[in-house]
Amino acid sequence: MSFLCKIIKHNWSYSERKINIHSPLGDGQAHITFTYRLCNRCYKKQVQLLDTAGWQNTELNADELREMKLKKLGL
Repeated sequence: MSFLCKIIKHNWSYSERKINIHSPLGDGQAHITFTYRLCNRCYKKQVQLLDTAGWQNTELNADELREMKLKKLGL
């Protein structure tokens, strides 16, 4: 974790992802939208819980890991 993230707070960037789910109800499709936030300094990633306003830590995907490694190298 970055020193600034420990002392001040995280520098979050937010994104949303829609997932289509096949459902036997209605027209057969349902959409769930997940909200993610990623700290631009320490690369901590969290997903917003659907039933509450809380956040849960989650793993970085392959693209985010690649971006983090390139940023550390200065590219």
